[in-house]
Amino acid sequence: MLPEARRAVEWARTRAGTSHARFRADLADALTECGEAGGGPLYADLLKQKADIPGGAPRLKLGQARSLIVSGDTSGAFVILRDLAAALDAPPEPGSPASSRPEGFWHAWTLMLEELSARNKDEARTGTIRANIRRLESIDPSLGGEPWKSRITKIRESLKP
Repeated sequence: MLPEARRAVEWARTRAGTSHARFRADLADALTECGEAGGGPLYADLLKQKADIPGGAPRLKLGQARSLIVSGDTSGAFVILRDLAAALDAPPEPGSPASSRPEGFWHAWTLMLEELSARNKDEARTGTIRANIRRLESIDPSLGGEPWKSRITKIRESLKP
C-alpha cells in the first residue's frame, strides 16, 4: 500500500492536478498505518495549505494526532484530539437527532480513551475514563455507532471495578 501511495503522489505532482493534495493525504495515512512517523509533516503541510480533500481538516487533524501517537508524542496528540473533539461537539442542527455528532468527534474521543487506557496500568485514570464514557453515552447511547462503539466498549470492559 505504501509504495502505491508514493507513486500516486508523484503521478499527481507531475500533472499539477487538484488531486495532488488528496494523494498526499492518502500517503500520510498509509505512512501512519504502517507505523511510520513520516506522515506528520505531510499532515501539517496540508493543514497549513488548507487543502481541500475528502474529510477536510478533521481528517488531517486526526491523522496528525495518530502520527504523533506513532512517534510517541501522546501529549501533542492529546492537544490536537481534545481541540478537535471540542470543535466538533457543537449542538446538533435543528431537525437532526439530538445525539448526532460527526464521525471525527467519535474518532477523536476513541483515540483519547485508548491512549488513556493504555497508560492506566496504575488505575489512576480509571475514574476519568469512566466519566468520559458516561458523558459520551449521554450524547449517544450507541457511542457513535461502529467502529467507535466496540472500541469504547472494549476500553470500558478492560477497566477494573
